[in-house]
This record gives sequence, C-alpha cells and structure tokens, in this order.
Amino acid sequence: MAKNKVKYGLKSVYYAVATIDELTNTATYATPKPWPGAVNMSLDQQGDITKFRADNIDYWVGNSNNGYSGDFESALIPDDFRKDVLNEIEDSNGVFIEDAAAKTVHFALLFQFEGDAKATRHVLYNCTANRPSVSGATTEETIEPQTETITITSVAIHNADLDIDVVKGRVGQDEAQYSTWYDAVYQATAKATYYTVSFDTDGGSAVASQSVRSGAKATEPAAPTKAGYEFDGWYTSNTYTTEFNFDSAISADTTVYAKFVELFTVTFDTDGGSVVPSQTVADGSKATRPADPTKEGYTFVNWYKEAAFTNLFDFDDAITADTTIYAKFSA
Repeated sequence: MAKNKVKYGLKSVYYAVATIDELTNTATYATPKPWPGAVNMSLDQQGDITKFRADNIDYWVGNSNNGYSGDFESALIPDDFRKDVLNEIEDSNGVFIEDAAAKTVHFALLFQFEGDAKATRHVLYNCTANRPSVSGATTEETIEPQTETITITSVAIHNADLDIDVVKGRVGQDEAQYSTWYDAVYQATAKATYYTVSFDTDGGSAVASQSVRSGAKATEPAAPTKAGYEFDGWYTSNTYTTEFNFDSAISADTTVYAKFVELFTVTFDTDGGSVVPSQTVADGSKATRPADPTKEGYTFVNWYKEAAFTNLFDFDDAITADTTIYAKFSA
C-alpha cells in the first residue's frame, strides 16, 4: 500500500448542516452539499502542551486537543451556505438579508487533499463559521479575480458508538469508504481490530509479520530464500495444498507458509568431448536437453543413464536427486 510523502491540491469541498443534541453532545447531519471554488485552507490546531518537571526531566507531558481554527478561502461563498449556515434570509425578490439576531448553524466540513501517492479525504465534524468580511477592489488593466475568506472553528463532538469526543476523520484513496465519502457524513461505529499475519519460512530467511486491520488484506512480501532450495509460493498450511490468496480479507490471526522445492544438480559427462554446463533443477522438474556435444573423430549417439550406456536418459523424467547423464559417442 503506497504512502504519501507530501500532500497538495485542496479540492472537493463539501459542507453538511449539523443538528446538535445538547443533552448528549452528539450530531446528526444533513446530506453534504458541494462548496465549489476552493482556493486555500489554513486551520491551526488549538490546544496547549502542559509539562510537569521533576527529577530534572519532563516527568509528565499533557497535550489538549481543542480542535482547529483558521481561514478557508474560496472563489465565492455559496448562497446555500449563506442560507443554511450563516442564516441569511432570502426574500421574495431574491435579495439576501443579514439578520442581526441570527445565530450561525453548526456544520461538518468535508474536503480532499491530493498527494504524491494517493488522495486523502477529510471531515471536520463540528464547525462554526463567522460572517465574512466585505471587501473588493476596482478593476485594473488586468482582471484579478477576488476571493472570499471565512473563518472556521472546529471543535469536538461526541461519538456515542466509540464513546469518545471526535474532531476529525480522514480516509485514504485505497479504502472502501473513500468512494462514498460525500454521500453522507461518515461516523465511526467501532474501533478497528487488528490481526497478526505471520510468515513461516521453514528454515528460510526471516519474513517480518504484519499487523492487518480486520477486513483488510496482507501485503505479499518479497520471496524468502533458503540455501539449496527454490521458493515455490505461499500456502495456507504446511501441507502446501492451497495457495494463500493475498487478495482475501484477514479476519483472524493467520500464518502463511512458504513452500520450498529442493534443488538438484544435473551433470553431463561427455567422456572427453566438448563441455556441457551442468543444470540446477528443482525437485520434480525436468532437465533441459542440451545441444549435442562434439568429440573429434567421433559421432554423438545419445544421452544415457549409466556410464555403461545401458538405458537411454529420458528428458521427460522428473529429477529427484543429483544426477549424472552420460554422452555416448561412436567411432
């Protein structure tokens, strides 16, 4: 699974009106609406680091998460957002009116950052916004588009299923939830369970175990090595009857078994003729018939199992041990 080294490219901003239950401090959300024209978002984390010194060291360090606060710049603030969140009133003539007594509405903010390997989508669960400033400039010789900036504050909201206060969520492009991120505000229902995937290499080079989230897939590691053997795949058991499928979801602690096949040397005895290189052949596989050797004053006849040239060697036979094959020549 690829991981980002950098992020860039703010896009796909949505907002969803939140209804806050003041008794439980939980939220329900309307369907997200698009906020086109995203230009820049700069939200600083809010919270203090508290240090307690003892024994000439930082004996205890506490970090409070008070959410985020900062500015979001876009081409224009959508009219829907002005009505839904800022509580501006649209009159019968299509004029937007600011109500001095209106209170702004809580909302979730959803957005996406591009990355060098994959995109990530985010949600801030409990946001409020201040009214934007009024600004503009006269037209110069060249047109410079004017943007609008709004100050957003994001604080925690309670998630009843997790029984924690949550501020933000994010999902990577390779996760199933990514494709439905803007259909509804995602709310977690359970903490992830992780399982250990171990690799038994039967005396071969070690392969590190993996911690895999329930429902996710293990990553196929590089093939292990073992002196005198050839790696022949990963299997579900040490009887090597069923290959392990790395596209299958992990739902329990799992051991994956490396199968190795012993390697044998097939040597060609040419009885003083031209040299034929030896071959390394996996147990149960076949040797490759080489080009016919030559010997001055003689004609090559065939390859035999014995130096006495009693039985022809069959290159369709499986190799199960170190083997010498003998070349027969006739004068």
